[in-house]
Amino acid sequence: MTPHRIHVKYFVTDPEAVDLPALIPVFHRWIQQRRVDELLIDVADYKHVHEGPGIMLIGHEADYALDLGRGRPGLLYSRKRALDGDLRDVLRAVLRQALYGCHLLETDPALGLTFRADEVEVAFLDRLLVPNEPASLAQVRDDLEAALASFYGEAPVHLDWLDEDPRQPFSVHVRIPEAADLATLLAQLHPETV
Repeated sequence: MTPHRIHVKYFVTDPEAVDLPALIPVFHRWIQQRRVDELLIDVADYKHVHEGPGIMLIGHEADYALDLGRGRPGLLYSRKRALDGDLRDVLRAVLRQALYGCHLLETDPALGLTFRADEVEVAFLDRLLVPNEPASLAQVRDDLEAALASFYGEAPVHLDWLDEDPRQPFSVHVRIPEAADLATLLAQLHPETV
């Protein structure tokens, strides 16, 4: 079976630039203007939760959030529904949606946000398929590296197991020191959007 419940988080460049209340009308516009090819339902305000999900855009297939987890704000794309294809295809689709979400936030003049393209976290929430243990990195490495190569090309990629706590989902911290900027990455798969 292929894991489908996957989180991808791209971090903001300047955490001081994050204005959570300003995100609420932006996310509402995403719903009204159908800014993504997913069913978006509502916006939830969790900014009162310390290192929590911040402001969430709840969808049927996936959620988007300006997440504050681990004290590092970033766009968290949370896939909830199955996608067609193998793990490599699923990871490519989830990374693409996360990058597109970052693009939408970066180009919104009300926010003034930019995102780092050289670092991303990927978490697998299907614990039975991908348990939080060292062997899981070997299990997902080839597919994750291939999916990342769709965006980053031949740039060297460093993968590290993020959290050994067995109560947490298996998560990978990805570093790409020679990464292109976000617009260049996105243009490789969505040239009409940038």
